[in-house]
Amino acid sequence: MSTMIERVAKALAVEADDSYQDNQIFWQGYARAAVKAMRTPTAEMIDACEFTEDGEHTPNNSVLAAQQCWESMIDEALKP
Repeated sequence: MSTMIERVAKALAVEADDSYQDNQIFWQGYARAAVKAMRTPTAEMIDACEFTEDGEHTPNNSVLAAQQCWESMIDEALKP
């Protein structure tokens, strides 16, 4: 299990006022689903990538690279 899945699982358990230690498998399953749902960036996330802090337009290849990097990071977090 990846560190990210465990981190998300613990956060979900805390938010639900439940014990992570007593229900690890349960919370890890929900964490995997939550992280997996985030794999493909939303249009809003991609739009946020298109401009720098000072309003300059980011080259399209940079936006594509950011999207591919994001997906690769999520894929890594989902590895068993």
